[in-house]
Amino acid sequence: IIMGVILVILVLFFFLGTRNALFVGFAIPTSMFLSFMVMGLIDTRINMIVLFSMILALGMRVDNAIVVVEYIYRFLDRGYSKLEAAKRAVGEIAMPIISSTATTLAAFFPLLFWDSLMGEFMKYLPLTLIIVLTSSLFVALVLIPVISSTFITRGDQSPKPNKKKSFIAVIIMLVIAALAFMAEVNSLGSLLVIFALIGILNIFLLSPAATWFQTVFLVRLEKWYLHFIKFALRKRNPYLFLGGTVLLLIITINFYFLRDPEIINFPSTDPQYINILAELPIGSDIEASNEFMYELEDHVYNILEPYDPIVKSVLTTVGSGARAENDMFDLSDKLDRGLITINFIDFQDRGDYNSHEVLEVLTDNLIGKYPGIRISIAKQMDGPPTGNPINLEITGREFDQLLYLTDTITTYLEQGDIDGIEGLKIDLNVGKPELVVTINRDKARRFGVSTAQIASTIRTALFGKEVSDFKVGEDEYPIQLRLDE
Repeated sequence: IIMGVILVILVLFFFLGTRNALFVGFAIPTSMFLSFMVMGLIDTRINMIVLFSMILALGMRVDNAIVVVEYIYRFLDRGYSKLEAAKRAVGEIAMPIISSTATTLAAFFPLLFWDSLMGEFMKYLPLTLIIVLTSSLFVALVLIPVISSTFITRGDQSPKPNKKKSFIAVIIMLVIAALAFMAEVNSLGSLLVIFALIGILNIFLLSPAATWFQTVFLVRLEKWYLHFIKFALRKRNPYLFLGGTVLLLIITINFYFLRDPEIINFPSTDPQYINILAELPIGSDIEASNEFMYELEDHVYNILEPYDPIVKSVLTTVGSGARAENDMFDLSDKLDRGLITINFIDFQDRGDYNSHEVLEVLTDNLIGKYPGIRISIAKQMDGPPTGNPINLEITGREFDQLLYLTDTITTYLEQGDIDGIEGLKIDLNVGKPELVVTINRDKARRFGVSTAQIASTIRTALFGKEVSDFKVGEDEYPIQLRLDE
């Protein structure tokens, strides 16, 4: 955002001159602070979309301020006083810039009612733009006239910089920047260094370039534009221009739809890491899961050997913590699962290697190679969680009938050999082993024990029970009570 502000003011500097650029550039931080205040009042959180919207509106928020400052200078050149020039300029230009801003806001306003998951994710974009552009309108109509009427001057708006004073200011900024770096206030030091470099560039490059731009280039551009307008307004040319514009609009729309572009909300990128999730039959012991993961890990290492230069690390998790990214809300222990996470080095350091190719090779070599083991391979999730690309939902009251239909559809899809389908699975766990315990209610009442006490005792006998913690320094170890076998 800071670099964007500098570049926007640099463009204003070339077109408007030094003083006008500073007056207009003042609208950027003031409207931004005002926007943050409004968002705080409506309890809006700062996230990636809000910051992106701030940058998107960076150039738009100076539009109104440019018009106001230029009109103030127009009345000032006519001989009005500073205060009177500001009054007349704002009075004359208020309705046009209000209507101009309103038309821009009208385009974003319907997006506030965007429903669905994507709408919840993207609604911060129109909300932020509406707040920011409304704030910039307030700044242009209220604050900019006040500042301009106070500090505005007649005459050249791009005076030549005083080299002696500029060098002294640059040296002072560099000294303060060095002190800031010594105090580890790196952000302040970096900004001061940037401003010092801009000051030096202004003396030797920017000021002469702005003078040439305004006295030579803009004059030539205005002459060319004048000739073009005269040609466009000559005889029947206005009708030709209007008809050509409508024809170009129709051709552009048809060209877009004829191309049938693919709409991708979150473009597919080369994976930064890959997850390989292995699910053993339900009820498998943790030792059996661990033993299989050793075998799978060796297989993965053999596959990754040609791509070793881009592999950063391989981490294997068995049991607790072995879950897919879209299962993060499932906190239950999965003793029959194992997860292998392959991390790659940064994209710019990969050279000719492609991590997406690694994903394809792993899929071809692992999916369907281990009977009875369900293996799914996926890269990191981009954007909000959206579930699987295609879901088939079967509803009904008869559980057995649901299982039969689900198994039939799954078999049909697997035998169809449809390209692109991998990791086909159902969300019903039908093979979970159960131990049914029937309680003799008469004997339970005779001994004065409840159903909960019986269940707790049986669970302790089978799985043990955590009764306390043993603490060594900052580390805690659970104390597990177990009965004899």
